[in-house]
Amino acid sequence: MSKSIRNQLATGVAAAALAVGIFAAAPLVTDLAASQAWAQGQGQGGRGGPAESRGQGAAGGGSAVGGAPAGRGHGQPTTTGAPEGRGGDRGQRGPSADSDGTPHRGQPLPGERGGRPVWAGDGAIPVVELGRLNVARAPARVLEARYAELLANWATIGVTSMTLGGVTYTVAELYSLPAAQFAALLAAYYDQITRIDSPLENLGLLRTLYLNPSNMLPGVTPASTNDLAAIAIASASDKTIPVTNETVIALSTILGLNILASDVPTIAAAAELVRQAIVAGHG
Repeated sequence: MSKSIRNQLATGVAAAALAVGIFAAAPLVTDLAASQAWAQGQGQGGRGGPAESRGQGAAGGGSAVGGAPAGRGHGQPTTTGAPEGRGGDRGQRGPSADSDGTPHRGQPLPGERGGRPVWAGDGAIPVVELGRLNVARAPARVLEARYAELLANWATIGVTSMTLGGVTYTVAELYSLPAAQFAALLAAYYDQITRIDSPLENLGLLRTLYLNPSNMLPGVTPASTNDLAAIAIASASDKTIPVTNETVIALSTILGLNILASDVPTIAAAAELVRQAIVAGHG
């Protein structure tokens, strides 16, 4: 075989090997747009290149939609050829065209920090023993659901009557009394009184009192906001844990009630009076 023929064959084999190598290295693409996206990533430091070669492109793409993960590449960002609303293989996902803006899993909800409620950080609420009142940390929907159940049953509960010391009251009228009078009746006639005992229902009542007073239990006209707040807090609390100013501040913060600082001592003192009456009546 002549030298020129051998050279031609060698050149042809090298060209074929190069073509096979390029084909094996390139990802399979199914359309022209995806092919262009891959080619752009190869040439500008985007996805598709070896890890150690990323970051050679002209623009930073670490946090952009379709860019490489932060700290791993600075290639020209591109969304061409990627599924709608998503970046490249390892890039940050973005909202799709029909997204409603709802945070995805792992993202904090409005009013939360880092996926935790705003009161979850150190020092956000006073250091105080809450006991049964810890259920205030439940999601708002839980308290709302329990209050809705109470509201649905109130047509029967609210009109239940009892005669205490020669005076007849309905349950609705009892919850319309000043906290001190409510406490006195509890201490004297505990076994004869129908009242709300569930912590979730009482805290649902407390939330409604401050956040949606128009949805108050039918027939209940609070003697004052402070009075009904005290009754609800005391009824939700442990019998053996005193209600203090810190208790009221903690509940106000957890439930987002924004109770006035000037009202805190009044509510705490009245709630403690009711709690002591429950203890005395319960025996």
